[in-house]
Amino acid sequence: MDFAGDASPIALVWEAGPECDRHDAILKTVGHLVGARKVSAAKVTATAHVKRSGKAWTVLLETEQLGEKGERRFEGSTCDKVADATALILSVMLAPVETAESTIGAPAKPVSIAEPAKPPPPRDVPAVKAAPAAGVPPSGAIGARVGGDAGSLPGPTAFLGIALSASLGPTHLALLGTAWLPREATEGSHGVRVTLWTGGVRGCVELTTGAPLLLGCLAGELGRSSGSGFGIATPRSSSAWWGAVIPGLALRTGPRKVPVHIGLEAPIPVVQPVYDIEPYGELFRPSRVVVRLSLGVDWVFG
Repeated sequence: MDFAGDASPIALVWEAGPECDRHDAILKTVGHLVGARKVSAAKVTATAHVKRSGKAWTVLLETEQLGEKGERRFEGSTCDKVADATALILSVMLAPVETAESTIGAPAKPVSIAEPAKPPPPRDVPAVKAAPAAGVPPSGAIGARVGGDAGSLPGPTAFLGIALSASLGPTHLALLGTAWLPREATEGSHGVRVTLWTGGVRGCVELTTGAPLLLGCLAGELGRSSGSGFGIATPRSSSAWWGAVIPGLALRTGPRKVPVHIGLEAPIPVVQPVYDIEPYGELFRPSRVVVRLSLGVDWVFG
């Protein structure tokens, strides 16, 4: 029977990236498993949503046969393994007794399945044990960050930071600590030297699969800004709170255990320190929108 033509008893949609394009291979495997055996008259419609998370491949397979809809989720260490599992499920639905006596690849012990009165709904197919979506083990990382910032201080400045992060599937959370090089705001011979220290929490979700990995991120940042006056008869120092909401994008690439992190962010200050010197007036106020670029390396464990 032709499983790739218009008269195929299977209508398969295989949603995966180019590195896991196995649509035709799956139909060919189903034909090999079913062979010349009797095929159910009921057509099988299936849609497979394929995603890669780290080293694992996850498939959400939605099927329909004789009006019966089913859904199962499973994973494998390679694209070929989840494609073979998909082919096995579809072949069991078309010819449940004979096909269940075969496995993909090497021979295995026969599986005994009683003859049903009609093709079984997908939830009754015992060929593949579904794995939960959270099957990808969590991991942690510690990293160093360097970068540049325009708008947080009186002039463009550099910063140094650390990040302690945890990942679970496509979700990434991080605790951040950052210190900026001081910058000066001047008017004539007097002015103020401003420094900034912050801590924050960032959450990111994966926007793409594979490498390089693009992430969309949102962070909250809170810190202390300190200013020291100079060029006046009685210099004074003061400090104030700094707070910002930070949307941004991140690119992660390189080896899995030592990935490189590139970040582009646009912090929006919500708590702004203002520095002035009497009687000269205001010398510095942070910009309404800040631009920040960072580069870092993470060391992944777990």
